[in-house]
Amino acid sequence: MDIINWEKFKTLNYNILVKNHNQYLFRGQANSNWKLISSLYRIVEEYDVLNNIVNLDFLNIYVNNIISEVHNILVSKWEFEPYNLSDIYQFNSFLAKLQHYGFPTPLLDWSYNPYIAVFFAINDESNIGNYFSIYIFDYIAWIRKYYQPINLLNETKFISTFLSNNFGNERAKLQQSVFTISNVYDIEFELLNISKDNNYQYLIKYNFSKDEIPKIKKDLENMGIIKSKIFPNLEEICKNLAFQFFNKR
Repeated sequence: MDIINWEKFKTLNYNILVKNHNQYLFRGQANSNWKLISSLYRIVEEYDVLNNIVNLDFLNIYVNNIISEVHNILVSKWEFEPYNLSDIYQFNSFLAKLQHYGFPTPLLDWSYNPYIAVFFAINDESNIGNYFSIYIFDYIAWIRKYYQPINLLNETKFISTFLSNNFGNERAKLQQSVFTISNVYDIEFELLNISKDNNYQYLIKYNFSKDEIPKIKKDLENMGIIKSKIFPNLEEICKNLAFQFFNKR
């Protein structure tokens, strides 16, 4: 297990961000035992995965039946802004909106900002194991090497990145979100194997002890990376104001 302390990680990030702006994507996970598996693929049956690729029949049902009906329900009953699902970019942007509100999708959230990734790793302490993890994905090197289809029904194995249309998706803007979309079940397993074959490390995983969380939360607060800004709503804003006015005396 590759364990790093918080101070070393901050120094590492400074060097990365200054020298290689937007070269990397970052993702935080609360438990170091978790793999890079999307919320949708966590619920597929074992027989729907072969050679680390999700069954195309399953994906066809998801795309053509489930998502179209979810879109109809949200637009007709909840006054949700409509998307043109026949346009693949708008389709994926709709998935991105669903992703941020808890519906299972084949997407994984990443951020250009490493500290936002850390925030998500430690935001819900009930999920944290003895160690939590931050992934660093050299996605520019990945794009230079591999074709980037964004159609989920692509018949060959792929891992692609895309920026969604964030109209009406304020959370994506504030979280500096980038997404991966893929028909690969376990992205971590796939990227690590490809890295070995190519002798180039596309994906790095760092693990942190949960004992560092109080110090990390203080640093994130000083950076302005707090829940009321990452998940803006009146309730969170009021909670933050209450903390500022009454809990710091």
